[in-house]
Amino acid sequence: MRFGIMFGAAALCVGLLIVIPTVAAQDGEQASDTFLPYGEWVEGRLTTGDYEHRYVFAGEAGSVILIEMLPKPGTYELDPALWLYDAEGLAIGQRDDFLGLDAVLVAELLVDGDYTIVATRSGGPDGISSGAYMLRVSRVDLFEPGDHVMAVLTAGGEDNFPFYYVLRPRETESWAIHFSQPAGDLFASIGLVKLPDENTVFWLGETAGIRYGTLETDLEAGQFYVLVVRRSLSIAPDSVTGAEPVAVNVRLEHVE
Repeated sequence: MRFGIMFGAAALCVGLLIVIPTVAAQDGEQASDTFLPYGEWVEGRLTTGDYEHRYVFAGEAGSVILIEMLPKPGTYELDPALWLYDAEGLAIGQRDDFLGLDAVLVAELLVDGDYTIVATRSGGPDGISSGAYMLRVSRVDLFEPGDHVMAVLTAGGEDNFPFYYVLRPRETESWAIHFSQPAGDLFASIGLVKLPDENTVFWLGETAGIRYGTLETDLEAGQFYVLVVRRSLSIAPDSVTGAEPVAVNVRLEHVE
């Protein structure tokens, strides 16, 4: 696999206000399956005696969905795990650790119907972790060459969510991933992970002082990849209190 990286020192700075919709919180034992709308975060808490919650969403054949289960921002007690079942009750996907504690699952749905997400912990009944989590299912448009996205990093702990973008090349070819960010106390970690085996193509955990860069890599046709942009894990929350949100701009293009 070919991989290259170039860095520079000029960037684009954009200020934005980010609003994160949520639905009613879950706490304590879940009596029945809960309907999960697309694009909305739901909060729950797993305990030793209540280590598994079930959610249902309406799936459409041909759609690509992204499921995210994260420890609630600012907490690190829970080690989440996900299972996805189709309308017949057959397991069609499972995820545990994804670049840390997060559980991230991508799937193309083959039939219309109600799909079930089981939100649990690593090890299930034999696991030892417990704590609060955030869960969301989204229909995604594939991130393709020519597209541009903007991930807004914030100083707050409660809205410190990672940004995930799904790629699936039509042909085996080289892509360039360009990113830029303003100088300051907030800066990004950027990575690319191949699914379903969760092979890390690259991971830039520390980009302090890097204003812009280009990463070039070969990608395989038909494979899902997840591009991750998040506030760097090396940033101590107390060190950025009150800092203004910053925008990390990411653009894809083919490499000739």
